[in-house]
Formats: sequence, structure tokens, C-alpha cells
Amino acid sequence: MARRRKWPEAVETAVLTQSRRRCCLCFGLNNDSAVRRGQVAHVDHDRSNMALENAAYLCFDHHDEYDSPTSQSKGITAAELTAHRERLYRAIEEGALPDDDEPPRTLKLHSARNTTTGDNSPIINAGRDVNFNPRITRRNVIQLGPEHLSADQARGVQERIDDLVELDPDSDRERKYKRWWGKVKTQFRVPTYREIPSARYDEVTAWLQRQAALLRPKLRRSNKAAWRNSLYTGIWARAREVGMSKEDVHEFAGTVLGLEAAPESLKDLGEMNLKRVYDAFFRHTRG
Repeated sequence: MARRRKWPEAVETAVLTQSRRRCCLCFGLNNDSAVRRGQVAHVDHDRSNMALENAAYLCFDHHDEYDSPTSQSKGITAAELTAHRERLYRAIEEGALPDDDEPPRTLKLHSARNTTTGDNSPIINAGRDVNFNPRITRRNVIQLGPEHLSADQARGVQERIDDLVELDPDSDRERKYKRWWGKVKTQFRVPTYREIPSARYDEVTAWLQRQAALLRPKLRRSNKAAWRNSLYTGIWARAREVGMSKEDVHEFAGTVLGLEAAPESLKDLGEMNLKRVYDAFFRHTRG
């Protein structure tokens, strides 16, 4: 059997520090942010692909599950794993996870007999290493209440940050996410965006929309397809927030453009008309 190739040290270190040894699937599927023993997995299952974007930290159980073929049930896809990984990284960058526990210390002990001394004490075996892990925990606990952003509002902020990352010309996605989350926290003077008051949600989204508006002209000149996608994303995100259906949005677009019939898709609109609908849509839903 061919020997399993090791990840390059720089890639492995980056994954371990970015994930803080949280399993991407434990976090994404179960909202479990505990530190786990695990391994760095290949997202595309290709063990020769040692690129950082192909690496994700998984606990042993989820690594086995991810690498095991399934015959009946739908297995976890690479795109799904990548999405959970990015969500975990964002949560860590935003300071939404507790600090790591103190790492285990390995003590070299020698004894003539086996002894057990009680809770949190090591089992000492003659001539063997013993793992001793005192439960000293330091946590930054965020006490969220009804006065803070709701889950739906938090998702709305996340979607707008995703939009800004796509609009930002910087090629480093990790740096872009860190920069934009930092701007939000600085602008609204909070340690983490989840502590923004719910009553300020419209103010937050309006500010994020203005930042996107500043970036869109550059994107329109360099990548029209990405520019159009950013307008679609903004419209549909806002539509979900205000409870408008797809038919409602299409009818609104037809009214704004003075069409006899509503368009079947926003993708049928030309650039100028799409921008008109986008601008009018946000004026309407803010009003």
C-alpha cells in the first residue's frame, strides 16, 4: 500500500490555527464548536492536492464518514464541506467562539505500580507516558438577548459581507473577510457583530449597502457578470427579509420599468434596467 503523503507543514499549520482544531462538520451540522481530536482532510479526496483551499480540519468520525463511499444515502459533498469550513472560519474571525482550553500536558512518570488518585488525576502506568488534562477553561461568553440581532438578521448581515467579499478586488478571500468584519465592528463599536442591537439592523444593512455601492462601479468595468450577480444577491436577500416572494419582486420590476407584463426572470433585464430595479427596490423596501 502506498504511504500516505503528509501535508506540507505550512498548510497543516494554517489549517490548525484557522480552525483552532474545531471540526468543520461538527460546527456546520451540529453547531458544535468544541475542540476535537482529528485530522486535516482533502476536500476533493485527491491526496496529491496539497493546496490550502483543499484542506479542512475534521474530527476522526467525520473524516471517516467524509472519505467513505455511500451506496444509498447522499454523502457530504465537497461544496457542502467548503461552505461549513468558511462559516467556521468566519465565526472564529468574528470572535463568536470561546477561547481554546489549555492544551493537554504530557508528563513522563515512573512508578512501581498503577495508581488512581481521583477526579481529573492521571492514571500512572509503570514506565509509560501519562496524559494529564486539567479542566482549566477560559471562555469569552457572549450573552445574547432579544435586544441583539436575531438569527435571521445575523444571516442578513453575513450575506451582505459575502457580497462585499465578492465585490472587493483583493485576491485574498481570508483577508477580505477579516477586513470587512473588522470594519463592521469598528463602525458600530461592538466586539462581535452579534452584539449589534436589533433596532440598528436597518442602519447596519444600509451602511453595508453603501459600501457595496462604492465597490460596484469598479466591478462593473472589470467583470460585468460578477456585477450582475451582486445585484441579484442584494435584491433576493432583501426580498427574504421583507417577506416578498419571487412573483412580488418580478411584479415590482415590471412596475418600475413600465412593462406591460412582469419579467419572468431578473436575468432577462439589461444592465441599465437591472440597476434601476435594484435602486428602486431598496428605496421601496426602506421606505
